[in-house]
Amino acid sequence: MRLLFLLIFTIFFNTTLIAKEQSKTVVSLPIEELKSFVRIFEYIKNNYVDKKTDTELFQSAIDGMVKSLDPHSAYLKPKAQKKLKESTTGKFGGLGIVINKKGDYIEVVSPIDDTPAYKAGFLSNDLIIKINEHDVKGMPLSKSVDLMRGIPGTPITITIKRENVKEPIVFNIKRAKITIQTVKGYLLKNNIAYVRISSFQGPTYGLLKKSIDKLKKQSKNKLTGLILDLRNNPGGLLNAAVNISDLFLDNEGLIVYTKGRIASSKVSFSSKKGDYLNKLPIVVLINGGSASASEIVTGALQDHKRAIVMGQTSFGKGSVQTAIELPKKFGLKITTARYYTPSGNSIQARGIIPDIKLKDIDLSKIKDTKHFRKESDLKGALKNPNEVKQKATKTFKKLKKLTKVEQKREEERLKKIKQLENDYFVYEAINLLKGINITK
Repeated sequence: MRLLFLLIFTIFFNTTLIAKEQSKTVVSLPIEELKSFVRIFEYIKNNYVDKKTDTELFQSAIDGMVKSLDPHSAYLKPKAQKKLKESTTGKFGGLGIVINKKGDYIEVVSPIDDTPAYKAGFLSNDLIIKINEHDVKGMPLSKSVDLMRGIPGTPITITIKRENVKEPIVFNIKRAKITIQTVKGYLLKNNIAYVRISSFQGPTYGLLKKSIDKLKKQSKNKLTGLILDLRNNPGGLLNAAVNISDLFLDNEGLIVYTKGRIASSKVSFSSKKGDYLNKLPIVVLINGGSASASEIVTGALQDHKRAIVMGQTSFGKGSVQTAIELPKKFGLKITTARYYTPSGNSIQARGIIPDIKLKDIDLSKIKDTKHFRKESDLKGALKNPNEVKQKATKTFKKLKKLTKVEQKREEERLKKIKQLENDYFVYEAINLLKGINITK
């Protein structure tokens, strides 16, 4: 016990000297607390019902210490540290498919554009039944992800079952560096751009610009507004949130600032001149699942009166975490600052309050549609069969020219647009943008 105490004392004393040198402040050693820790450590090691190694006990002690700080601080084991790095860089070696568990098998939710899976011809709703020689029946989702990820350039064989196809389909493909698709964009009616950001990662800013450029082209440079959907977006990188806020702010001004105990945590971020949408109206959609970086973007656009915020009060995570790498591939993530919107508001445990509050309503299930009637619903309304025929013919011809895989993807895109138009939040955002454009 004495030897263990001396070892802990030496480590702590050396660490304290370094901290003292860096901070120029006097730090007193908690001698009694260290003695108490050693006594408990020795007692558990000698008396606990199951044998525990020194490493297990020390790691548990560190884990408990960090967990006691707040819900967002964590001591990361190698696997968790690796996942954190992947989630922040937004890149990994793999196939490029979003997957989910369906019964005993793995379902392809969607292939990511321009990835090996997309080019090979994977489709939504395909069921993965084998990964190389491994039968995936009953396999945990996490294990299937581990099997499919790997070094870019390495081969992998995936066997799938496709609806209305009798025999299984075998894909022999090579892994590649995959950029996680955190941005999805669609052109809605009235040339309104809809963009959803699922999280804020390193590539998100570039993906957002690319998506907006694509929608501008689809509308023949006649966009009338943007719906920026940040619902259920848990956040991500502070820098990504700052860059995306700056994208829509024309004037130089504060985006967000942070305050903490150490000097390096006291930072402010400002916008530069230049609005990527040239002052087109923006509606930001949020709900209780919009947190952290989502709230930074929403708060900046709201405070600068650049966007109208619709939806429900956001989550209220107003803190910033710093992550460091530790020996043996471990990691540490701790809260180092609180952040504040340009007007000086902290949203910690409070959230962003929307300008227009909305309730969750499923338009597709509403039987009484009196509040949503259109011209065509009115008694005696003039018919316009030519327009209907023209649109139907144009869509049919477009689908007819595509390959079966391309046709399926185009059908999925049109289906997604239909789903969005039945989304009450999106429906109200479209109406608001139409109203803004009428009053210009």
